[in-house]
Amino acid sequence: MRIKIDNPALRAIPGIIDRICDFAQETISHPDTDKLGECKMILDELLTNIISYGFTGRTDGWVQAEASVKDGALYVTLTDNGILFDPLAWDSRPEDFDEEGGLGIHLARQMSDDMTYKVDQGYNQLRIVKVIC
Repeated sequence: MRIKIDNPALRAIPGIIDRICDFAQETISHPDTDKLGECKMILDELLTNIISYGFTGRTDGWVQAEASVKDGALYVTLTDNGILFDPLAWDSRPEDFDEEGGLGIHLARQMSDDMTYKVDQGYNQLRIVKVIC
């Protein structure tokens, strides 16, 4: 399943998350609703960061979400053409949180079963894995 949003706005986030989670529920029989809820929180935090900070001063931004399911896990790859930023390189120790943020990235990293980042053809690409059954 693939979703691409041009000129994304924060108001688009719930729709993106709903489509991904609906896909997961249709694909996996009896997903754990608590884990699916965690997946929603992860995606909300990450998409909010991408849209809020990745496109500052730009109107040509886009975000693409690709989702698949394998062996009871939901795999989501978020690709965007925003400012290059590796959330895994961010020092997300709780004592470092301040008004500049960091808590959302910390929570997403803690709740994910696996997360990887790379730059692919000049675009941010973040892959999240969450076991949901």
